[in-house]
Amino acid sequence: MTSGQQEPEEVKVVEEEEREEPRRKRKSLKRRISDAIVALVGEEAARHLINAEVEILKAFRAMVDERIRQAERAREKLQKIEVS
Repeated sequence: MTSGQQEPEEVKVVEEEEREEPRRKRKSLKRRISDAIVALVGEEAARHLINAEVEILKAFRAMVDERIRQAERAREKLQKIEVS
C-alpha cells in the first residue's frame, strides 16, 4: 500500500450479530378470525356472541340429557313389562 492509505480493518462478527431475529409465532386461524370479528363488531358485541355460543351449546347439552333420560325411562318400562 502507498503511504497515507491504511489497510482495511478486519471486522470480527460476534455471536449477537450472527443471530437472526427470532421468528414470530404465527397466529392461529381461530385467533385471526376472532381478531377480525372484534374489529368488525367491537369487543362488547364479540363477547355477547361468545356468550350466545356458550348458551347454544348448553341448550344442546340439555336436549341430549333429556333424550337420555327419556331413553332410560323407556328402557325401565320395557324391563318391567318383560319381568311381568
